[in-house]
Amino acid sequence: MTKLRAMFARLILASDGCLLAKLQVRPTLAQQTKEKQPLDGDLLKRIPQVEHGVKEDFDVDAKGILNFCGRLCVPQDEDLRQVILTEAHSSPYTIHPCKGKMCHDLRKIYWWLGLKRDVMDFVARCLACQKVKAEHHFPSMRTNYSLYKLADLYIAKIVRLHGVPISIISDRDSHFISRF
Repeated sequence: MTKLRAMFARLILASDGCLLAKLQVRPTLAQQTKEKQPLDGDLLKRIPQVEHGVKEDFDVDAKGILNFCGRLCVPQDEDLRQVILTEAHSSPYTIHPCKGKMCHDLRKIYWWLGLKRDVMDFVARCLACQKVKAEHHFPSMRTNYSLYKLADLYIAKIVRLHGVPISIISDRDSHFISRF
């Protein structure tokens, strides 16, 4: 019961002795964005343009938040952007998406100049992604390796981790169709 009160749950005791707990979720990132938008000079300039109808892609919603094509305009606040990127990338519900998926998902809700670059930098710095993602598991090799060297590398790096494959599909690379 004390844990529910700590989460600001509304507790109601019914006449039959049942306890009803009500939690209300509020979007804190939207509130933080609203509070920090007036501190960003670039976004502040756009509000009068919106009111005069000069910027048609931008609008101010009923809560007073500047939007671009229906998405929240995130001010140039590094801390707020890091919170948004961390929430989109490292929360238990997203499971470390790649840069393309993360950028696609963020563009549905948020807008800021350089969003794609910020997402790419954030994902590139994620240590968990560098260790786990399949695209980082390829063994390093040069293009002039002999077939014997490729076979040794294949055994040492691929078979060691995954076992012997049932079949191999080749794109008829010159390494595979040349003679030993």
